[in-house]
Amino acid sequence: MSNVRHKTMSVEQPWANIIGYWKRSGIDIRSGATPEEVGSFQRKHGVVLGRDVLEYFLAVDGSSDWAMDAEHYRFWPLAEVVPVHEALDAGDGKACSNRMSYPNCFVFADHLINSWMYAVRLSTDPKQSTEVYRVVPNGEVGRPISTSFRQFMESYASNPINIL
Repeated sequence: MSNVRHKTMSVEQPWANIIGYWKRSGIDIRSGATPEEVGSFQRKHGVVLGRDVLEYFLAVDGSSDWAMDAEHYRFWPLAEVVPVHEALDAGDGKACSNRMSYPNCFVFADHLINSWMYAVRLSTDPKQSTEVYRVVPNGEVGRPISTSFRQFMESYASNPINIL
């Protein structure tokens, strides 16, 4: 492994399971985001990270440099997390038709280089529900695939196929 930023520390489940899976997959892992990075993200987007989302980003800040796991998922560093409408705007005048269909949802992971993405709903309430959505560019807008970020990540950690 090259350029691994993750340091050894006591990490709560399921985050430790995810870190372990990524290490076994041979992908580089980033250390958790700093409180300053979290604060900057929250101020920039006018949201508060829900407890589970905050715990995750403080434990591990995604994978590094486009590294994907064995099932071709990539979890984004907090600095790359953006609202769905930004992730689906190609910037070339060819915005996806469903880009405004996920209000207050932020993309944090993708599968097969953005074949579809995963977004979590955030708000200004620290006790918020953090539903996770599968976002398919120009696809049908769906219901949440998980009622919470923690539930989604636990499902992924137990078997990545679960979130397909």
